[in-house]
Amino acid sequence: MHEQGFKIHTVGKIEDLLGVGFERNPACFNPFDKLDEAGNVVLKKGIYIAEKVWHQGEWINNQDVLLNFHHEVGHMMDESFKSEWLSGDSAFAKLFSKAWKGIDQNEPNAIILGGLKNDELRKNEVFADMWG
Repeated sequence: MHEQGFKIHTVGKIEDLLGVGFERNPACFNPFDKLDEAGNVVLKKGIYIAEKVWHQGEWINNQDVLLNFHHEVGHMMDESFKSEWLSGDSAFAKLFSKAWKGIDQNEPNAIILGGLKNDELRKNEVFADMWG
């Protein structure tokens, strides 16, 4: 992480960092510095962990900081150290495809993953969870 220039940051709420609509995210990984139109860095690359998370209609203290950190390190490992995402590896893709077909689509975690736009996003999230 250090050699790649990544830092770990805490933030009150991810919503404060990324805007409304991200209140359910307890953490995020940002692989590149994000710039505004003038070229100013508005979001540094790194891992961001929220101190407060949205839970059952209210903001509470984040009780899963370590899990969130490990998950975001999984995204970092997936996206940062090869020219292609590790979750896009053909062996991982075959295993994921086979496992996805065997999952009960009514399970809560399957519903969440199923709501993602495509298999690439699903594989990315599963890879990060496996790392975490």
